Amino acid sequence: MIPSSLFVVFIVAASTHAAFICPRPNGLFRDTSSSKMFYHCFNSIPYHKPCPSGTSWSQTRQRCLSTSSLMEPITSTVPVATTTTTVATTTTTVATTTTTVATTTTTVATTTTTVATTTTTVEELVNGCSKGNPCQNGGSCEPSGTDDLFCLCQANYYGSRCEHTGEGTDLSVLESIIDGNNNNYEHVVENVLSRNNWTDILAVVDVTGSMQSCAAAVYKWMKLPQDKTKNIRYYVFFNDGDDKLNADKVIGSTGGIYSMAANNLNKVLSTMQSAMKNGNGGDIPENDIEAILHGIAMCPTCKDIIHIADNKATPRDLQLLNRVTKPVKVLTCQVDAAGVNPKLLTIADKTNGSLHTLDQDIVNLSKIKLDEKITIGRRTYLRTSSGFVLV
Repeated sequence: MIPSSLFVVFIVAASTHAAFICPRPNGLFRDTSSSKMFYHCFNSIPYHKPCPSGTSWSQTRQRCLSTSSLMEPITSTVPVATTTTTVATTTTTVATTTTTVATTTTTVATTTTTVATTTTTVEELVNGCSKGNPCQNGGSCEPSGTDDLFCLCQANYYGSRCEHTGEGTDLSVLESIIDGNNNNYEHVVENVLSRNNWTDILAVVDVTGSMQSCAAAVYKWMKLPQDKTKNIRYYVFFNDGDDKLNADKVIGSTGGIYSMAANNLNKVLSTMQSAMKNGNGGDIPENDIEAILHGIAMCPTCKDIIHIADNKATPRDLQLLNRVTKPVKVLTCQVDAAGVNPKLLTIADKTNGSLHTLDQDIVNLSKIKLDEKITIGRRTYLRTSSGFVLV
């Protein structure tokens, strides 16, 4: 029999709920007070979320797991009375050494976990589509991270929930390039990807209205033989808020972000087109950094992050740049006689990344000292204490 003092320890552990601080800016973390709950940290903000009914959180598997005999450490004492001989031996230790109840409790919890792993488990992904399909007019729900989603709409429907009838944003430029009827577009994406041997790529692509030609190049690249595209593992397409009113765009949560693993090409293409149909960016600034952070959270093991950026639009959310934990390779689209947007240089510089144009790969930006200059194309840039400026 387990001493009553042991039950006190369990009750305190289950009821204590201190303010949670994210160990890392992005990730999934267990709730030590309840195996039925977990924390989803995004941009250092913790979201307290429940597992679906009949499941419990597994920190090792990063999933809510369903099992016919799942044993829950900390919050349940029932398994101790009914489990294996090893656990029963541990219980005896508890009974004879009341001064080490807390230590013994930890041992029991560890043993319980071992027993649980011997059962047959069924994984259940926790995502925004797990509670039903909010997409209208026959649209399919696609998970986009924990508790987030987007909709792939049927023909003649568009909108974040497929709520509008029609075609949405005009994609005639995209379609003319894809069909081969328009070859007059810039080949930045194709040139840069062809001359760099990157692997495990996370591709973050601006698909607002002015970026159709570059998006078409991404589309054409995806249709190349598999040996050329296999290095891209994950795609993020962003449109700066799905036609959200400019006044409603909040730094870090503007939205209009569509993401998809690269293992299903048809879905990737549909996802890109949906992102383009549902928004054209509205005002000029865009949510580049929000999209990059989303991509890193969705594919934390992706090695090379490429950002296919609109050179004519300055990111609205550069204040989030210090949360980007990996080097970003910036591919500049729509560069004209005015030169490269210095703010895109800042993204590459501050993340220890690189910048890429139609004919140049600019690496090791961090080695350029204060008051030194660099020439990109026909324009010259000076490093100042606040970043690069055009001179």
